[in-house]
Amino acid sequence: MSSRQPLTPQQPHDWDEAYAPGFRLKYEARQHLRTRPRRVMMFLFAIALVSVIAFSQQHPLPADYVQHYEAPLDPQTLFGSDTNTVTPASPPIHNVVVEPPVEPVVFALIMYSEPSPKKSAIMYTTRPVHFHIVCDEAAQLYLESRFRLLTRLVHRVVVRFYRPSFESMLDRVVREGSINTDHSAGIPGLMKLFLHELLPDDVEKAIYVDTDAFFLTDPALLWEEFSFWDDSSLSISMPSHPNMDAPQWHQASRICSCVMLLHLGRLRANRLMDSSIYRADDSGLFPPALSPPTFEALYGAPGPDGLYENVALGDQGYWWAIVSNRADLFRPLRYDWEVTSCLLDMYMTGLGSDGTPEAQESKAMTNLWDTRTKDRSFFRSCSTCTCMVTHAKLLLIRISTSNCLHDTNVYYNWVGWSNPDESLTKRWRPAVEYHVGFKWLWLNRGSTDSPVDIQTFIDPPFADQLFAAVYAIEF
Repeated sequence: MSSRQPLTPQQPHDWDEAYAPGFRLKYEARQHLRTRPRRVMMFLFAIALVSVIAFSQQHPLPADYVQHYEAPLDPQTLFGSDTNTVTPASPPIHNVVVEPPVEPVVFALIMYSEPSPKKSAIMYTTRPVHFHIVCDEAAQLYLESRFRLLTRLVHRVVVRFYRPSFESMLDRVVREGSINTDHSAGIPGLMKLFLHELLPDDVEKAIYVDTDAFFLTDPALLWEEFSFWDDSSLSISMPSHPNMDAPQWHQASRICSCVMLLHLGRLRANRLMDSSIYRADDSGLFPPALSPPTFEALYGAPGPDGLYENVALGDQGYWWAIVSNRADLFRPLRYDWEVTSCLLDMYMTGLGSDGTPEAQESKAMTNLWDTRTKDRSFFRSCSTCTCMVTHAKLLLIRISTSNCLHDTNVYYNWVGWSNPDESLTKRWRPAVEYHVGFKWLWLNRGSTDSPVDIQTFIDPPFADQLFAAVYAIEF
């Protein structure tokens, strides 16, 4: 038997002496086993915390996310207006839609001395509008005084004035060598044939409208006509009237250059108008001018003075020679875009009862031929002809042109407007008065400052002059 007697709690001293050494060892071992996992866990937690901090620095939250969730929470946003019903709000969805820039409606215009500005284009437009205006100083002063009244526009308006001297315009006609005019529009009127030369190369397409016309609808609809040009050679579109018969004008009344869509880039590439500078170039690197063969095909050889004879209607006579002999360049423009007082008497339409039904309106209209079954001699194909007037029994008026009003330089000053018995006056005087009298100030419909962007170019060079400068050709 062991000589050591069991101890009782009443013997604390003996307990310490007998069991203290072994107890301490076991207690310390047990405590070590308990604390080691805790240390490992703490070490792993520290590593995880450092990783989270490093990741957050490398990948910060989006600014709008941070802004949204750091903002004070509105109980109504979180729980809804009924506080008895807990309806957590969904986080906001941030959809960023990048709209493509809107293509402006671009005009190339010629205005001299007493102009009629295209106020109506700004009245009805749903797009930005760019005006490239060839004019003289008097016309610019008049026009600019109106454009400066526009300070809060809904759609941006850009105006570029080009002021070639009369001498430079005359010199360009002389360098062409074969054209002339006895039309009242004179030399400035012939500049319609040279718009592609006067305007910078970055103006690729443009609408031309005579000064005696005003819009009755959005000009962007006319600009959209370019999108229907499915042929890369198309360069010119204007109203056509193939049933008109005027042999004394070489049938030039079968078109009207009062409203035109011009692909200026293609006219430049085809070198529409000739020049003594081009004729002096013997490099063989550039095509001959497009127009001379068409002029001679229609008018015969030039006269003794080198000029074509009996060319009527100014620039329109030359345009007719071009499109009638190069139908691949031409697309007829629908009648809607040229409701004219000249020869066609506005098709006998005009203001009237606003409830006029289609059948009654169609019955009242005159001078409408179904051009799909008439003379197609200068059109490329039957498919092109059907694009002319597919609604030959009814026109939806889009542009009114008050041309052929004699004894006046400005259409709204025509003495006939004061004659109550005049048929044109009865049907169109209120529309003319409204568009002329509509105040420029009323076009300030925007909420922020947006004045017209205006620049002026004095004595801009023609394209043939630039060509001479590049290729060192004297003229």
